[in-house]
Amino acid sequence: MKTPIQMLEVFVSDIIENTVLLEEIYKKSKELRNGLFYKQPNSFNAKDRR
Repeated sequence: MKTPIQMLEVFVSDIIENTVLLEEIYKKSKELRNGLFYKQPNSFNAKDRR
């Protein structure tokens, strides 16, 4: 059985790990939005949707 302090350490480490992952996802999505892979929503006409 873990002590309350040990449980808190696990909880905090999980939060830190998830925060790092979210930062990486945000950075990557920002790169994709600003890069070649991002298509402007209004950059195509109605013919392209058929």
